Amino acid sequence: MTSSRAAAIRYKKAFDRYIEQHSEYGFIHSLVAFSGKMTGKQVMHR
Repeated sequence: MTSSRAAAIRYKKAFDRYIEQHSEYGFIHSLVAFSGKMTGKQVMHR
């Protein structure tokens, strides 16, 4: 659980980067789910 949909997307992207950099976790996949749509500008950290 995160404070917002944008935070959930940022967390997923960071998690995916970590998995990509650490091959021992290559079998793990992340998933984020919420209703509605978001644009790239809404996801960027201010």
